[in-house]
Amino acid sequence: MKTKVTGWMVGGMALLFGSAAGAAEMAADPMDSGPSATAASGPACRDIGITVSFDSGSYELNTNAKGALNGVAQWMAAKESRTLKLAGHTDISGDAGSNQTLSDKRADVVKDYLLQHGVDGSRITAAGHGEELTGSLPASGRTVTFMGCDKAVMAQQEAAPAPAAAPEAVPPPEPAEAPVAELPPPAPVVTPVPAPMTDYDMPPSKAHGYGSAVGFAVLFGGGFTDFTNQRLRDATSAGGDWAVRLVVGTKSIVGFEAAYVGSARSIQPLGLSTNADLVSSGGQGALRLNIPIVRGDMLIEPYGFAGLGFAHYWVTNYNRSTLSDLSSSDNIMTVPVGGGIAFAHRALMVDVRGSWVPSYYNNLLATTGGNLNTWGVNGNIGVSF
Repeated sequence: MKTKVTGWMVGGMALLFGSAAGAAEMAADPMDSGPSATAASGPACRDIGITVSFDSGSYELNTNAKGALNGVAQWMAAKESRTLKLAGHTDISGDAGSNQTLSDKRADVVKDYLLQHGVDGSRITAAGHGEELTGSLPASGRTVTFMGCDKAVMAQQEAAPAPAAAPEAVPPPEPAEAPVAELPPPAPVVTPVPAPMTDYDMPPSKAHGYGSAVGFAVLFGGGFTDFTNQRLRDATSAGGDWAVRLVVGTKSIVGFEAAYVGSARSIQPLGLSTNADLVSSGGQGALRLNIPIVRGDMLIEPYGFAGLGFAHYWVTNYNRSTLSDLSSSDNIMTVPVGGGIAFAHRALMVDVRGSWVPSYYNNLLATTGGNLNTWGVNGNIGVSF
């Protein structure tokens, strides 16, 4: 909330100072003059004193940039004959082709924002200039600059006749020196502090490989699991598990995941054959709390999770004619909790986690009593978007 308020304050200050500078220039600039302005009174186009800056490799508008653009939209609404020329730029990192593409995207995203805030698209042109003017711009060139023009003044300048030569005459007496009005300071350049990271100035689609600001991933994997109940541990061997997971919110603090999970292990209680196995299959849904850390084209994300699930257990090669202290199958409710860490490089993601899974409504050990609580560790690999 504090960051959002700061952005609106910075945007408001940029609009205030930009408007003050424009008012001081009205006397010499026909952009803001009335119908009586002439071509000799000043140019029809000028820099309006606003610069929107971007993080390295990004074309996303931050809070400060949006606040400044709100002021630009109001400035355009004040006079219908005004037009804007947007020029996108980059720093000199990365190759020239990628920088040209990034500068186009920066100019386009500024134009789109102004269109969403009521500015007619026919009054805006946007073009990228790559790394051409990097040395003369703030933020190492990672900016969009604004040139404001007035179509009415342009028409007056084109229609104005050339002034006739004045006849030679005795020079008039020198007029008294008029007082010069003090101009207000220029509008401040809105430049966010760059993130402390190595500059890789390339389009985000190549740098990260994520298709949205939220992010999601599909993962496949498996690992080791065992029961916490000593009776079951004595009767079974340690097992393996497998999972297919869909994770939503890999780039957000709060996320969600849904998974199909299964496991298998050998079991030899009284009354069962020596080749019997205890197998499970089910699903889980869990809420995640993430700490997404983005560095260039990498994502490092510690996380914790908790949720609910369902599992169906059954014993293979179960002989109903023999005496056993186990039922042949059981349906239980599970509550998976745990944590892990995920690592992504562009579209590749690797995930390592540990979990404890309490269970409820256990009937597999109906004759002796007990639960099917488990713990486990596993790894997953997949793609992120």
